[in-house]
Amino acid sequence: MTGAANIEEVMAIKTEIIDLLGSGGFPLRKFASNNDNIIADIPESDKEVNVNIGDFSYIKALRLKWSPQDDVFMFSYTPYDPPSSKVSKRVILSKIATFFDPLGLLNPNIVTCKLLMHELWKLKLSWDESVPMSIHTQWTFICHQITSVNKVRVPRFVHFNVEAQLHAFADASTRAYGACIYAVSHSGGTTHASLICAKSRVAPTKEITLPKLELCAAVLLAELVQSVATAFSAGPSNIHCWSDSTIVLSWIQGEPTRWTTFVANRVIKIQQLTANYTWHHVPSEENPADIVSRGAKVHDLIGNNLWFHGPIFLQQAESRCPENPMNNMETLPERRKKHHALLTAHSEA
Repeated sequence: MTGAANIEEVMAIKTEIIDLLGSGGFPLRKFASNNDNIIADIPESDKEVNVNIGDFSYIKALRLKWSPQDDVFMFSYTPYDPPSSKVSKRVILSKIATFFDPLGLLNPNIVTCKLLMHELWKLKLSWDESVPMSIHTQWTFICHQITSVNKVRVPRFVHFNVEAQLHAFADASTRAYGACIYAVSHSGGTTHASLICAKSRVAPTKEITLPKLELCAAVLLAELVQSVATAFSAGPSNIHCWSDSTIVLSWIQGEPTRWTTFVANRVIKIQQLTANYTWHHVPSEENPADIVSRGAKVHDLIGNNLWFHGPIFLQQAESRCPENPMNNMETLPERRKKHHALLTAHSEA
Protein backbone atom coordinates (compact mmCIF):
# COMPACT_ATOMS: atom_id res chain seq x y z
CA MET A 1 0.00 0.00 0.00
CA THR A 2 1.47 3.32 -1.06
CA GLY A 3 0.60 6.65 -2.62
CA ALA A 4 2.05 9.78 -4.20
CA ALA A 5 1.34 13.46 -4.77
CA ASN A 6 -0.30 12.97 -8.19
CA ILE A 7 -1.71 10.32 -10.50
CA GLU A 8 1.37 10.23 -12.75
CA GLU A 9 3.67 9.32 -9.85
CA VAL A 10 1.34 6.57 -8.67
CA MET A 11 1.12 5.16 -12.21
CA ALA A 12 4.92 5.07 -12.40
CA ILE A 13 5.17 3.29 -9.04
CA LYS A 14 2.54 0.77 -10.14
CA THR A 15 4.35 0.00 -13.41
CA GLU A 16 7.74 -0.39 -11.72
CA ILE A 17 6.41 -2.72 -9.03
CA ILE A 18 4.49 -4.86 -11.56
CA ASP A 19 7.58 -5.21 -13.77
CA LEU A 20 9.98 -5.83 -10.88
CA LEU A 21 7.94 -8.55 -9.17
CA GLY A 22 6.75 -9.97 -12.48
CA SER A 23 10.36 -10.60 -13.53
CA GLY A 24 10.73 -12.78 -10.47
CA GLY A 25 7.57 -14.74 -11.17
CA PHE A 26 5.36 -12.88 -8.69
CA PRO A 27 2.38 -11.50 -10.65
CA LEU A 28 0.43 -8.91 -8.67
CA ARG A 29 -3.33 -8.83 -8.39
CA LYS A 30 -6.13 -7.52 -6.16
CA PHE A 31 -5.50 -3.91 -7.12
CA ALA A 32 -7.54 -1.09 -5.59
CA SER A 33 -7.24 2.68 -5.72
CA ASN A 34 -9.08 5.81 -4.66
CA ASN A 35 -8.83 6.94 -8.30
CA ASP A 36 -10.23 4.64 -10.99
CA ASN A 37 -7.88 6.07 -13.65
CA ILE A 38 -4.89 4.53 -11.86
CA ILE A 39 -6.16 0.96 -12.30
CA ALA A 40 -8.08 1.46 -15.55
CA ASP A 41 -5.63 -0.83 -17.43
CA ILE A 42 -5.86 -3.61 -14.84
CA PRO A 43 -8.06 -6.58 -15.84
CA GLU A 44 -11.22 -6.89 -13.77
CA SER A 45 -10.08 -10.32 -12.58
CA ASP A 46 -7.03 -8.71 -10.97
CA LYS A 47 -8.94 -5.98 -9.13
CA GLU A 48 -9.96 -6.29 -5.50
CA VAL A 49 -13.68 -6.87 -5.04
CA ASN A 50 -15.37 -4.29 -2.81
CA VAL A 51 -17.69 -5.32 -0.01
CA ASN A 52 -20.91 -3.31 -0.24
CA ILE A 53 -22.96 -2.44 2.83
CA GLY A 54 -25.80 -0.10 1.91
CA ASP A 55 -24.27 3.00 0.30
CA PHE A 56 -20.84 2.22 1.71
CA SER A 57 -18.22 -0.03 0.12
CA TYR A 58 -14.84 -1.10 1.43
CA ILE A 59 -12.00 -3.54 1.02
CA LYS A 60 -9.88 -5.15 3.71
CA ALA A 61 -6.30 -3.88 3.83
CA LEU A 62 -3.73 -4.67 6.50
CA ARG A 63 -6.53 -6.00 8.74
CA LEU A 64 -8.30 -2.64 8.47
CA LYS A 65 -11.22 -1.62 6.32
CA TRP A 66 -10.47 0.93 3.63
CA SER A 67 -13.08 2.67 1.51
CA PRO A 68 -11.46 3.63 -1.82
CA GLN A 69 -14.48 5.77 -2.66
CA ASP A 70 -14.37 7.88 0.52
CA ASP A 71 -10.64 7.27 1.16
CA VAL A 72 -11.13 6.56 4.86
CA PHE A 73 -10.03 3.78 7.17
CA MET A 74 -12.46 1.94 9.39
CA PHE A 75 -11.92 -0.58 12.14
CA SER A 76 -13.51 -3.98 12.39
CA TYR A 77 -14.31 -5.82 15.56
CA THR A 78 -16.17 -9.10 15.91
CA PRO A 79 -19.00 -8.72 18.46
CA TYR A 80 -18.44 -10.79 21.53
CA ASP A 81 -20.90 -11.72 24.24
CA PRO A 82 -19.02 -12.92 27.31
CA PRO A 83 -20.32 -16.31 28.44
CA SER A 84 -22.24 -16.02 31.67
CA SER A 85 -20.57 -19.15 33.04
CA LYS A 86 -16.95 -18.08 32.99
CA VAL A 87 -14.81 -15.10 32.02
CA SER A 88 -11.13 -15.59 32.73
CA LYS A 89 -7.94 -13.62 32.29
CA ARG A 90 -7.10 -15.80 29.29
CA VAL A 91 -10.44 -15.06 27.61
CA ILE A 92 -10.16 -11.30 28.16
CA LEU A 93 -6.56 -11.02 26.98
CA SER A 94 -7.13 -13.17 23.89
CA LYS A 95 -10.04 -10.97 22.84
CA ILE A 96 -8.17 -7.72 23.46
CA ALA A 97 -5.27 -9.04 21.38
CA THR A 98 -7.53 -9.46 18.33
CA PHE A 99 -8.13 -5.73 18.11
CA PHE A 100 -5.77 -4.33 15.45
CA ASP A 101 -4.79 -0.69 15.77
CA PRO A 102 -1.05 -0.39 14.97
CA LEU A 103 -0.99 3.43 14.91
CA GLY A 104 -2.98 3.86 18.10
CA LEU A 105 -5.69 5.91 16.42
CA LEU A 106 -8.20 4.45 18.87
CA ASN A 107 -5.79 4.37 21.79
CA PRO A 108 -8.18 6.17 24.20
CA ASN A 109 -10.42 3.13 23.98
CA ILE A 110 -7.60 0.60 24.02
CA VAL A 111 -6.20 2.11 27.22
CA THR A 112 -9.42 1.18 29.05
CA CYS A 113 -8.71 -2.44 28.09
CA LYS A 114 -5.13 -2.08 29.34
CA LEU A 115 -6.38 -0.73 32.66
CA LEU A 116 -8.73 -3.69 33.02
CA MET A 117 -5.85 -6.10 32.41
CA HIS A 118 -3.76 -4.14 34.92
CA GLU A 119 -6.41 -4.76 37.56
CA LEU A 120 -6.41 -8.46 36.71
CA TRP A 121 -2.63 -8.70 37.14
CA LYS A 122 -2.87 -7.04 40.54
CA LEU A 123 -5.44 -9.65 41.63
CA LYS A 124 -2.90 -12.37 40.79
CA LEU A 125 -5.55 -14.64 39.28
CA SER A 126 -4.58 -17.76 37.38
CA TRP A 127 -5.18 -17.78 33.62
CA ASP A 128 -8.40 -19.80 33.71
CA GLU A 129 -9.81 -18.62 37.03
CA SER A 130 -13.14 -16.80 36.92
CA VAL A 131 -12.77 -13.05 37.37
CA PRO A 132 -14.59 -11.14 40.15
CA MET A 133 -18.04 -9.76 39.39
CA SER A 134 -16.73 -6.16 39.24
CA ILE A 135 -14.26 -7.12 36.49
CA HIS A 136 -16.94 -9.16 34.71
CA THR A 137 -19.23 -6.11 34.67
CA GLN A 138 -16.49 -3.83 33.29
CA TRP A 139 -15.59 -6.35 30.61
CA THR A 140 -19.22 -6.78 29.54
CA PHE A 141 -19.55 -3.00 29.18
CA ILE A 142 -16.34 -2.77 27.13
CA CYS A 143 -17.53 -5.55 24.79
CA HIS A 144 -20.86 -3.82 24.34
CA GLN A 145 -19.57 -0.34 23.55
CA ILE A 146 -16.60 -1.36 21.41
CA THR A 147 -18.93 -2.77 18.74
CA SER A 148 -19.59 0.85 17.71
CA VAL A 149 -16.00 1.09 16.45
CA ASN A 150 -17.15 0.47 12.87
CA LYS A 151 -18.71 3.95 12.94
CA VAL A 152 -15.32 5.64 13.34
CA ARG A 153 -13.94 7.08 10.09
CA VAL A 154 -10.27 8.06 9.84
CA PRO A 155 -9.06 9.86 6.67
CA ARG A 156 -6.23 7.92 5.04
CA PHE A 157 -4.56 10.92 3.42
CA VAL A 158 -2.32 13.09 5.58
CA HIS A 159 -1.24 16.43 4.11
CA PHE A 160 2.53 16.69 4.45
CA ASN A 161 5.09 18.79 2.61
CA VAL A 162 8.52 20.31 3.30
CA GLU A 163 6.94 23.10 5.37
CA ALA A 164 4.66 20.82 7.38
CA GLN A 165 5.03 20.63 11.15
CA LEU A 166 4.80 17.82 13.67
CA HIS A 167 3.12 18.60 16.99
CA ALA A 168 3.47 16.03 19.79
CA PHE A 169 1.41 16.13 22.99
CA ALA A 170 1.94 14.30 26.30
CA ASP A 171 -0.24 13.88 29.38
CA ALA A 172 -0.66 11.63 32.40
CA SER A 173 -3.31 10.71 34.92
CA THR A 174 -2.95 8.63 38.06
CA ARG A 175 -3.88 5.51 36.07
CA ALA A 176 -2.14 5.89 32.68
CA TYR A 177 -0.07 8.20 30.52
CA GLY A 178 0.25 8.70 26.79
CA ALA A 179 1.36 10.76 23.82
CA CYS A 180 -0.08 11.61 20.40
CA ILE A 181 1.35 13.30 17.30
CA TYR A 182 -0.27 15.49 14.63
CA ALA A 183 0.87 16.64 11.20
CA VAL A 184 -0.01 20.26 10.41
CA SER A 185 0.39 21.62 6.89
CA HIS A 186 -0.85 24.52 4.77
CA SER A 187 -2.20 24.06 1.25
CA GLY A 188 -4.24 26.43 -0.89
CA GLY A 189 -4.87 28.79 1.99
CA THR A 190 -6.21 25.96 4.15
CA THR A 191 -4.58 24.44 7.21
CA HIS A 192 -4.79 20.69 7.64
CA ALA A 193 -4.18 18.97 10.98
CA SER A 194 -4.28 15.17 11.18
CA LEU A 195 -3.63 12.61 13.88
CA ILE A 196 -0.68 10.41 12.87
CA CYS A 197 -0.26 8.06 15.79
CA ALA A 198 -0.63 7.68 19.56
CA LYS A 199 0.78 5.49 22.29
CA SER A 200 -0.11 4.83 25.91
CA ARG A 201 1.12 2.96 28.96
CA VAL A 202 -0.50 2.04 32.24
CA ALA A 203 0.88 3.70 35.35
CA PRO A 204 3.16 1.41 37.40
CA THR A 205 1.70 -0.51 40.31
CA LYS A 206 4.05 1.27 42.70
CA GLU A 207 2.41 4.62 43.38
CA ILE A 208 4.40 7.64 42.19
CA THR A 209 3.53 11.32 42.08
CA LEU A 210 1.59 12.85 39.18
CA PRO A 211 4.51 15.11 38.10
CA LYS A 212 6.68 11.98 37.78
CA LEU A 213 3.99 10.32 35.65
CA GLU A 214 3.83 13.47 33.51
CA LEU A 215 7.59 13.14 33.08
CA CYS A 216 7.16 9.51 32.00
CA ALA A 217 4.64 10.74 29.44
CA ALA A 218 7.21 13.23 28.16
CA VAL A 219 9.72 10.38 27.74
CA LEU A 220 7.12 8.40 25.79
CA LEU A 221 6.52 11.48 23.61
CA ALA A 222 10.25 11.89 22.96
CA GLU A 223 10.59 8.26 21.86
CA LEU A 224 7.50 8.40 19.66
CA VAL A 225 8.32 11.70 17.99
CA GLN A 226 11.82 10.48 17.14
CA SER A 227 10.47 7.57 15.10
CA VAL A 228 7.79 9.70 13.43
CA ALA A 229 10.23 12.49 12.57
CA THR A 230 12.49 9.94 10.88
CA ALA A 231 9.62 8.48 8.84
CA PHE A 232 8.35 11.89 7.73
CA SER A 233 11.81 13.48 7.26
CA ALA A 234 10.68 16.51 9.22
CA GLY A 235 13.15 19.29 9.99
CA PRO A 236 13.93 19.94 13.68
CA SER A 237 12.61 23.52 13.48
CA ASN A 238 9.22 22.14 12.42
CA ILE A 239 8.82 19.80 15.39
CA HIS A 240 7.04 21.00 18.53
CA CYS A 241 6.47 19.17 21.81
CA TRP A 242 3.66 20.03 24.22
CA SER A 243 2.90 19.26 27.86
CA ASP A 244 0.35 20.70 30.29
CA SER A 245 2.73 20.21 33.24
CA THR A 246 4.75 23.33 34.06
CA ILE A 247 6.81 21.26 36.50
CA VAL A 248 7.89 18.87 33.74
CA LEU A 249 8.71 21.73 31.38
CA SER A 250 10.85 23.30 34.08
CA TRP A 251 12.59 19.99 34.80
CA ILE A 252 13.40 19.57 31.10
CA GLN A 253 14.86 23.06 30.81
CA GLY A 254 16.95 22.65 33.96
CA GLU A 255 20.30 20.96 34.49
CA PRO A 256 19.69 17.23 35.17
CA THR A 257 22.15 17.18 38.06
CA ARG A 258 19.76 19.41 40.00
CA TRP A 259 17.17 16.67 40.31
CA THR A 260 16.92 13.34 42.09
CA THR A 261 17.91 10.17 40.23
CA PHE A 262 14.41 9.27 38.94
CA VAL A 263 13.88 12.70 37.42
CA ALA A 264 17.47 13.25 36.30
CA ASN A 265 17.65 10.02 34.28
CA ARG A 266 14.46 10.79 32.39
CA VAL A 267 15.33 14.45 31.83
CA ILE A 268 18.65 13.37 30.29
CA LYS A 269 16.85 11.04 27.88
CA ILE A 270 14.30 13.69 26.92
CA GLN A 271 17.00 16.29 26.36
CA GLN A 272 18.96 13.88 24.17
CA LEU A 273 15.98 12.86 22.01
CA THR A 274 14.45 16.34 21.69
CA ALA A 275 17.59 18.49 21.79
CA ASN A 276 16.67 20.34 18.58
CA TYR A 277 12.93 20.53 19.18
CA THR A 278 10.88 23.19 20.93
CA TRP A 279 8.85 22.50 24.08
CA HIS A 280 5.63 24.42 24.82
CA HIS A 281 2.92 24.53 27.46
CA VAL A 282 -0.65 23.61 26.51
CA PRO A 283 -3.70 24.11 28.76
CA SER A 284 -5.15 20.81 29.99
CA GLU A 285 -8.50 21.40 28.31
CA GLU A 286 -6.75 21.76 24.93
CA ASN A 287 -4.42 18.80 25.34
CA PRO A 288 -5.57 15.87 23.17
CA ALA A 289 -3.24 13.51 25.06
CA ASP A 290 -5.56 13.98 28.05
CA ILE A 291 -8.03 11.77 26.17
CA VAL A 292 -5.40 9.01 26.04
CA SER A 293 -4.35 9.20 29.68
CA ARG A 294 -7.93 9.06 30.98
CA GLY A 295 -9.41 6.72 28.39
CA ALA A 296 -12.60 7.20 26.42
CA LYS A 297 -15.56 5.24 25.09
CA VAL A 298 -15.78 4.56 21.37
CA HIS A 299 -18.82 6.78 20.85
CA ASP A 300 -16.90 9.66 22.48
CA LEU A 301 -14.31 9.43 19.69
CA ILE A 302 -16.77 9.53 16.80
CA GLY A 303 -16.43 12.99 15.25
CA ASN A 304 -14.10 14.14 18.06
CA ASN A 305 -12.15 17.01 16.46
CA LEU A 306 -9.80 17.46 19.42
CA TRP A 307 -8.66 13.86 19.12
CA PHE A 308 -8.46 13.46 15.35
CA HIS A 309 -7.33 17.01 14.47
CA GLY A 310 -5.73 18.36 17.65
CA PRO A 311 -6.45 21.65 19.44
CA ILE A 312 -7.90 24.46 17.35
CA PHE A 313 -4.81 26.67 17.76
CA LEU A 314 -2.85 24.29 15.50
CA GLN A 315 -4.93 25.61 12.61
CA GLN A 316 -4.50 29.25 13.60
CA ALA A 317 -1.64 31.72 13.45
CA GLU A 318 1.36 30.98 15.67
CA SER A 319 0.62 34.13 17.66
CA ARG A 320 -2.53 32.38 18.95
CA CYS A 321 -0.51 29.58 20.57
CA PRO A 322 -0.58 29.41 24.40
CA GLU A 323 2.19 31.13 26.31
CA ASN A 324 4.80 29.23 28.31
CA PRO A 325 4.46 29.77 32.08
CA MET A 326 7.58 28.69 33.95
CA ASN A 327 8.23 27.74 37.56
CA ASN A 328 10.92 29.10 39.83
CA MET A 329 13.70 26.52 39.65
CA GLU A 330 14.39 26.87 43.37
CA THR A 331 10.86 25.80 44.37
CA LEU A 332 10.54 22.76 42.12
CA PRO A 333 10.04 19.30 43.68
CA GLU A 334 12.61 16.51 43.37
CA ARG A 335 15.58 18.82 43.86
CA ARG A 336 18.71 16.98 44.86
CA LYS A 337 19.55 17.70 48.47
CA LYS A 338 22.73 19.59 49.10
CA HIS A 339 24.83 18.84 52.16
CA HIS A 340 26.89 21.67 53.60
CA ALA A 341 29.78 21.23 56.00
CA LEU A 342 31.86 23.68 57.94
CA LEU A 343 35.35 22.80 59.05
CA THR A 344 37.16 24.87 61.64
CA ALA A 345 40.66 24.45 62.85
CA HIS A 346 42.21 25.88 65.99
CA SER A 347 45.87 26.64 65.95
CA GLU A 348 47.95 27.98 68.71
CA ALA A 349 49.99 31.06 67.98
